[in-house]
Amino acid sequence: EMSTVIISFTFIIFNFFYSVKHANAMEYSSSSSSHAPIIPVTHPTSEDIFTQPPEDLKYLFENNRQWVKRCLASNPNFFKNMIPRQKPRFLLIGCADSRVPAQEILGLKAGEIFVHRNVANLVVNGDMNFLSVLQYAVEVLEVQDIIVLGHYGCGGVKAASSIEFDHGLMEHWLRNIRDVIFSNIDELNSYDDDEEKHHRIVELSVREQCLNLYRNPIVQQRQLANGGRFPRVHGMVYDIRDGLLSELKVDFAKELERNRLIYGVVKRPPVIPDYPTK
Repeated sequence: EMSTVIISFTFIIFNFFYSVKHANAMEYSSSSSSHAPIIPVTHPTSEDIFTQPPEDLKYLFENNRQWVKRCLASNPNFFKNMIPRQKPRFLLIGCADSRVPAQEILGLKAGEIFVHRNVANLVVNGDMNFLSVLQYAVEVLEVQDIIVLGHYGCGGVKAASSIEFDHGLMEHWLRNIRDVIFSNIDELNSYDDDEEKHHRIVELSVREQCLNLYRNPIVQQRQLANGGRFPRVHGMVYDIRDGLLSELKVDFAKELERNRLIYGVVKRPPVIPDYPTK
């Protein structure tokens, strides 16, 4: 008898809440329909998605045609020469910032530079994308020079310089810049001007990425095979205010001598390139 009472009571409660919910839904429906009509949801069809590009993208194809004309006017065999293989001298590690067009600011043509870009031009040891690019450039393309190109006004550096704000997933990437700031905090605290401090963080980060390249086994093995001469590593900074490049004043020989006992993973440390440093 007790179980029968419990079942009946449960059934009554269920009906009560169902009735209230149904009544509220009806009331909302009627009130909504009197004020705002229900707009049917339309979904794009395959014809909408896979047709010709929208009108606002057509200028890109026109730009491409004009570029082809200019290339052929300067060299009728321009594209034919691209077919056999690429043999760039440079690998550039730059920022993904749209204001830093690597090939243009260096005055290089297609086929002369191999490019890898990410947020804040970082050389991250666990980044398989970067490591794949590095290995291919060094071992297959046999590039002679690797350029780490930073730029003033870098949004990634600015984000890493902020505190008490969580940038979400990006924080795992920005941590690499925060570590640079932490390692140089005494010097950075001496700056009163925020812009000058930002510029210095950009420079320190570029320097650290250059050292990360020298510490990398891929680079060390290739330098060992080439008598320590190639690939050479250069740190540069682009100023978006005037479009000018500058090379960092870094004594890499001194830096590597200090680091080689920890990061020298080849049988013997690579010979320090004898190109002049500023």
